[in-house]
Amino acid sequence: MGVRRTVRKGIIVAVFWIFLSVSMICSFNILLVNAIGPVYIRADGSIDPPTAPIQRNGEVYVLTGNITSDADGIVVEKNSIVVEGAGYAVQGMGSGKGIDLTNKNDIAVRNMRITGFDYGIWLSNSSGNTLSYNHASLNNWYGIFLQYSSNNSLFGNIASTNNNHGIYLYHSSNNTLSGNIALNNSIIGISLYHSANSILCGSDASNNYYGIDIDYSSNNTIHNNTASSNSNSGIKLVGSSYAILSDNKVKNNTWSGVSLGSSSNHNSIRGNNIIDNGANGILLHDSQNNTFCHNNFINNTVQVEDMTPEQSNLWDNGCEGNYWSDYNGTDANHDGIGDTPYVIDANNTDHYPLVTQYAIPEFPSFLLFPLIIATTVSAIIMSRKKYSRFTPG
Repeated sequence: MGVRRTVRKGIIVAVFWIFLSVSMICSFNILLVNAIGPVYIRADGSIDPPTAPIQRNGEVYVLTGNITSDADGIVVEKNSIVVEGAGYAVQGMGSGKGIDLTNKNDIAVRNMRITGFDYGIWLSNSSGNTLSYNHASLNNWYGIFLQYSSNNSLFGNIASTNNNHGIYLYHSSNNTLSGNIALNNSIIGISLYHSANSILCGSDASNNYYGIDIDYSSNNTIHNNTASSNSNSGIKLVGSSYAILSDNKVKNNTWSGVSLGSSSNHNSIRGNNIIDNGANGILLHDSQNNTFCHNNFINNTVQVEDMTPEQSNLWDNGCEGNYWSDYNGTDANHDGIGDTPYVIDANNTDHYPLVTQYAIPEFPSFLLFPLIIATTVSAIIMSRKKYSRFTPG
């Protein structure tokens, strides 16, 4: 009896392992069957493989279904075209590039979801391209990545949910980024590295480690953005000069609101709301000749922490300075300017502190996400209606 039980048990165990092995092989084969990428839009306009769910209408290429790939997703080899996602997804398996634009010009990529690659959207040595209303998430390194690429426009994109970096420009100048959302990324929401003469406006870089990071870059304009609830700094400049930071909302960051370091000189920081930041509103290290004016410094743990107080910065324009929530001076003549200076340290003084908050025009950040979502949904619906007659079946 004992031998029979042992044999029966052995058979059951063997059957179990055979079933498990077959199940794993079947699952693996299913993944391979679904992995139809990469898909190429060739230089002659053809689609390779021709069975890919992309419908061509002249110079417009419209997705008619999702694309899954264990390598790159869509590789574009043709200039001057539109790649319309129509809300469909390009899904990776942990490597490669979702959308590859290398040495490409005058291409529009829009209304697409890209997830599960090393790079969601990749632009290299490319110019004159437009990326709009795409959603890049859960990519290992970058949601949207530009290198050595200029004169591109990125607007209405969402780079969120555990990309390592949301939107990253590397040696890429003269680009415009507007109305983008970079939330919940592991390291940086939006970054410019060795990238000059670009405009970053109307965007939300919140709930990342760093919100907006400008490194070794010059002459950039950072306007009307929100950088809040980041684990380190809201806006960080390293070795960057001649930037304009204006009308930004920098709030509730765990460490610094705005951080300037490593010879970040000759920058203009004006008209920003710098509120409730955990360590300091402004952190300065080895940075001088910057101008701070018409900012509202409200309830930061330390309003300004200057680690190199022997260096001086300008804290007013000769007539008006900044609003400081901890200023305890008077305004005897009711001209809106404090009667006594606001002293930061021996070399840094606001001579004309404001006694009421400076009025900063602000686009409500709580409207930004619903607005982009509504616009994206509308664009998807219109695109599907517009191109439905080209879709088989």
